[in-house]
Amino acid sequence: RELAMGCYGTTAYFVAKVTCDLLPLRVLPPLIFTAIVYWQVGLQDEPVVVARFAATLVMVNLCAATLALGVGALVRNTALANLIASTLSLYELLFCGLLSHNVASDGSVLYVLQRGSFLNYAFEVLAVNEMVGTSYNLAPKLPGGATPKSFPASGSVIAATFGLDLDHMTIDLTMMGIFLGMFLALTYVILAVFVKERR
Repeated sequence: RELAMGCYGTTAYFVAKVTCDLLPLRVLPPLIFTAIVYWQVGLQDEPVVVARFAATLVMVNLCAATLALGVGALVRNTALANLIASTLSLYELLFCGLLSHNVASDGSVLYVLQRGSFLNYAFEVLAVNEMVGTSYNLAPKLPGGATPKSFPASGSVIAATFGLDLDHMTIDLTMMGIFLGMFLALTYVILAVFVKERR
């Protein structure tokens, strides 16, 4: 109503929404989560690794929130908006790479679907971030219950075995930033063009 009367424009509303919703509700919780949980889980305690972990959680939270914000602005029916947002969340989770990271080759449909998921980039950053620089003592169990002699393996080798690119952490974080910018821009355009008051 205030927007229709010209009390403020789309930009003022959008900036207020981003400032009052995204910053306190989408940035602070992942940082608090990192501060409480990170060391209790026993992950690497190097400052750069911790900062990269926290930045990834913040970016995922911001991407998901702005995607939902855009869907909510575009679809007037709350039930339909929830259905669309839930479906998009399922897509993001399905193609994040946990289930199918190593099976996609460049140019395949699965590869394109994975690259369309911002969680795919987050999965790669978080996995590589914690595995590189560590070593593990592997003792696989064979069929029949036989256990061969354990052998050492570096985290880098394990990450590469799963198809994770060890040199793409900066690219992955940048891609999440691009998704965030794209979702913010789309939300702004939706608010400016499609959202009108009905009397």
